[in-house]
Amino acid sequence: MFDVNETLIDFESMNPLFQRVFGDARVMREWLGHLFLYSMAITAAGLYEQFFTLGQGLLRMLGDIHGVMVTDADIEQIRRAMLAMPPHPDVEAGLTRLADAGFRLVTLTNSPFDADGRSPLEHAGLAHHFERQFSVDTVRAFKPAPRAYHLVTQSLRVPPASCFLVAAHLWDTMGAQSCGYTAGLITRPGHARCPSSRCRGRTWSRRTCPAWPISSSGSGADGEFRRRARRDDAGIAPGSLRDHRGTHGGPRTSQVETRAARKGPARYCVRNLDVTCGRCHSVGS
Repeated sequence: MFDVNETLIDFESMNPLFQRVFGDARVMREWLGHLFLYSMAITAAGLYEQFFTLGQGLLRMLGDIHGVMVTDADIEQIRRAMLAMPPHPDVEAGLTRLADAGFRLVTLTNSPFDADGRSPLEHAGLAHHFERQFSVDTVRAFKPAPRAYHLVTQSLRVPPASCFLVAAHLWDTMGAQSCGYTAGLITRPGHARCPSSRCRGRTWSRRTCPAWPISSSGSGADGEFRRRARRDDAGIAPGSLRDHRGTHGGPRTSQVETRAARKGPARYCVRNLDVTCGRCHSVGS
């Protein structure tokens, strides 16, 4: 299961709008932080407002904070921009590889469908990769509220332990884990791992990750990982949404397998590959 906003589609495509309105493209990150904060706050308060509507209101709030006039035309532009964000460049090929490997692919997003029933994924040209698209608009509670994740498992009639969430936000992976999912973090631009042990889960460096490709002549730790690799199938790393060969062994293998949410008997595991530094991270349950 994939998150959509920032994980698959690129919010930084809206930077020119914030540069024009505020004179600083970095205000986009400030606006997005408020958008996530207030979406969680209204859910905690038992209220609900659609994600796009909330984003438009928060743009006006930021205008008041920065002493900048936000016009109706600016509001309309951000409404259209939130619907039409492009995919990250690694997404198309990576989703194809995951589907070819036999994974069932679905999405869960805070974004609603537009008035014509189209999703941001459809506007980005990615909808055909997914069996189902789920929106929190159905349950009127934003992630990481548990009922958002339960919507997926109940609709698909699968146990949470069979689901693996791939997301660019730690609060999303933590929410999924609290509902019994396993999860992988993609460190997209503007995001990083949290140093708190409660947030980061299990982490491996490129050298020690048992999913990383091992040379046939490896010895010591490398040799052990190579011997494990002989016992398992190929791994898929959706962090850059590129595949790499390897395995996960040891007594905690069940944490990184997506058993019921894949087709066929082959054992696959999902890891997150950090594109910028080449490290492989896993957020275990």
